[in-house]
Amino acid sequence: MEGTRHYCAECGAATGAHTLYLPFEGVPAEADFLARWWKRCGDKKLGWGKRALLFLPFVLFPVVLIVWLLAWTWSRLSGQNAPT
Repeated sequence: MEGTRHYCAECGAATGAHTLYLPFEGVPAEADFLARWWKRCGDKKLGWGKRALLFLPFVLFPVVLIVWLLAWTWSRLSGQNAPT
């Protein structure tokens, strides 16, 4: 089964009634909003302020995740309850 025939040639989005049920279609259909969001971060038509606000979650999420994992690990190692 050829996977490329289930994508729109114009925009690259998943098409068809059965695309969400195909194993190779699950990730693109679920993460499509991230690709559109990432493209808007580089859109020159938007002002630098809007692009910075769109880019901010891509920078902050990994930092917050790393800090949370470090805090969780530290609390486990020190014998306290994990943060929720």
